[in-house]
Amino acid sequence: MQNGEAPVQVMLSMNAYYIEAGREREARDAEGRRRARIDTIGIMKGTKKAELAYKFINTLLDPAIQSQIATLKKGSPVVLNAKLDPAVAKLPGVFTTAEQWDKEALVIDHKLRAEKTGEWRKWFTENVIN
Repeated sequence: MQNGEAPVQVMLSMNAYYIEAGREREARDAEGRRRARIDTIGIMKGTKKAELAYKFINTLLDPAIQSQIATLKKGSPVVLNAKLDPAVAKLPGVFTTAEQWDKEALVIDHKLRAEKTGEWRKWFTENVIN
């Protein structure tokens, strides 16, 4: 991303804000491997591969692909026309309608989330995982 070779970046939005501000932080698991979660996707300014970037994003946002991701990750699809298995759709925190997103989603301020994520992960590791 920093040398401009990547046509598309897929990342957690708070990581995007850190990188934009020049403070890159890598998320790693317990074994030191990089972890990636998709929360934000964007096309790099000036890329010479914009057509491929748009193709990738359109594929990612395809309702059938979103259904597969939601089923695999047990999470909400990011498009409203994805068809989910009823067992997945009824899981807590899985939103399939605009009304669910409006009424049930807990949206945390990006700045607060960026500032507190480390603390929250530490608490989660100590109190839930261990």
